[in-house]
Amino acid sequence: MIRVTLLGSAATLSGPDSDSIYLLIQSEDGCYLIDCGGSPPHKLARAGAELRQVRGVLLTHDHTDHIYGLPMLVQSLLLSNWSEAGLIVWGLRETLATAKALLDLFPLVDRAPLDLRSLAPQPDYLALETAELRIRTTPVDHTRPSVGVRIEGVRSGRVLAYSSDTEPCDGLRQLAAGADVLLHEAAAIRPTAGHSTPGQAGATAAAAGVGRLVLVHFEPAEDGASMLTEAAKEFGGPVELGRDWMTFEL
Repeated sequence: MIRVTLLGSAATLSGPDSDSIYLLIQSEDGCYLIDCGGSPPHKLARAGAELRQVRGVLLTHDHTDHIYGLPMLVQSLLLSNWSEAGLIVWGLRETLATAKALLDLFPLVDRAPLDLRSLAPQPDYLALETAELRIRTTPVDHTRPSVGVRIEGVRSGRVLAYSSDTEPCDGLRQLAAGADVLLHEAAAIRPTAGHSTPGQAGATAAAAGVGRLVLVHFEPAEDGASMLTEAAKEFGGPVELGRDWMTFEL
């Protein structure tokens, strides 16, 4: 069984019960993070995942709220006598450059067994395949080079798609096609470059034919009821607000 947990569900301005968005994937093959927000060691422990189980981190883009926990994760791995296969860090070329510069500040790059792997900026790129899990990425439309992520359970055939930060685009609709769950950002109050409104998230969910829409990456002060109503006008399936520690099984 694969379990995906929202370690954080908010946008940049998090709240008392919501951290900046990032995801934990737990599988028999190990654990993987999608983005890396605040206090990864604490969050991993609370989710029942040990540091030594973490095999890799996929960074969707290099905005602060999606990447700032990476140095603490690497530092904690070093303090845990981490010496096995090391840590894979995936990202687009620009994202990896920012990640390396961030780690160099401490410095951590030369001390840690990191395996930096570039994601090809192309649709349906296969970043990882194991006996249990596939992770694919597709470029989306944000203010920085960014990718959406498709997480597939090999045995179950179930799919969870994650938009990352994006305005509506063909790439995301193709990435999410037929997914059981779509985690879609809803940071915009009105249509704006690089982000989506709840209504636009609903329209993408409808166009992609997903089973369930979960709105994420919004400010805690937003009116949740209005967001759900706006999304439901465009998408006839189940719609809910994402919250920290929400889990999905694939």
